[in-house]
Amino acid sequence: MRSSIANAKQRASFTHEAVLAAFGPGPVEDEIASLIEWLEIFNPKSIVELDYGGLANYLNNLLIQSGETGLDADTSIEDVTSSVAGLAAGDGALAGRGYERLVSRWRKVSSLESAT
Repeated sequence: MRSSIANAKQRASFTHEAVLAAFGPGPVEDEIASLIEWLEIFNPKSIVELDYGGLANYLNNLLIQSGETGLDADTSIEDVTSSVAGLAAGDGALAGRGYERLVSRWRKVSSLESAT
């Protein structure tokens, strides 16, 4: 997944505002603020790429074992987007569903990674 730096900064700022409004200052808000600061160091014409690194193999295997098509079936980005949209709209149910799907999937990936 690739995005322009401008788009990444816009999404990170929206997320920061939503998290800050929903939960106030704290560790999650801090991490997002740090991400925004990091994005600021790049040329505005740059591209940023989401890279799962070595986790891609674990996620791919997990999705295939679940009857999915592998990484193409990953909905992590959509789950985060849905969860943040729920936070921004004050819809805790929507925010919770996206978060639960994401966390549920990545807990399984984490257990696969830990087992090796």
